Amino acid sequence: MGPEAETLLRRDFEGFWDRREWFQRLQLPYRRGYLLHGPPGNGKTSAIRAMLSHKGISAHSIHLHMPNVDDGDMLHMFEAAGSEAPSLVVLEDIDRCFAPRAEMDDGPQVHLQTLLNCLDGVATCDGVVVVATANAPEVLDAAILRRPGRFDRVIEFPNPSADLRQKYLAGKLCTLSMAEMQACVDKTAGFSFAQLQESYILAGQFAYDDDRDVTGNDLLQAAEMLKGSMHRADRKRTESRGFRPSEVYF
Repeated sequence: MGPEAETLLRRDFEGFWDRREWFQRLQLPYRRGYLLHGPPGNGKTSAIRAMLSHKGISAHSIHLHMPNVDDGDMLHMFEAAGSEAPSLVVLEDIDRCFAPRAEMDDGPQVHLQTLLNCLDGVATCDGVVVVATANAPEVLDAAILRRPGRFDRVIEFPNPSADLRQKYLAGKLCTLSMAEMQACVDKTAGFSFAQLQESYILAGQFAYDDDRDVTGNDLLQAAEMLKGSMHRADRKRTESRGFRPSEVYF
């Protein structure tokens, strides 16, 4: 997670619990909604774990993608969150369930209208925070994003910039020359934080075989191998879904 997203989320989330009287004085519903979005591996789930560690709140979640989960489960969860407030409701990967094209797929039995009804109904319950994640928020129905009171804060967790990749790698390999570091930063363009870590671990395996420290060449080789596996996985997903990368579905 980048420092800007981390700071914004922590400040807003922690501040919310201290401002109950302010909400009540202005006759505003004392609740909050967060949508965390961005490519996998950049800290969305870690941020939720940190939120769940807040003292005194109850946690509520369901696996939306399980075929045996239905509208009744969603309604029950939100009812429990309201009765056990202060509470946190977690909805991960909602773009997999509530994108328009997801309605045509077999699988989850939780419908968009049920989610919207729950989000609107929980607005009458004091002390409830809803946090959802999405890898591709642009595919979500506008009804989720554009109505005030559903998600008050939409926070992006993007892949790390070149500066952030350099800081991360410098913390692991402080002995690299400037040229080696730049080569590694360039090679890992488009990587998530998780992929940066995976590259370093793979580089460590190369060094382990020779019983030596990790070098810039190890990291470059690891990043190249990881890129190759990413491209193969992307190609396999594209072929299995039957569409070309240039096509866009809404």
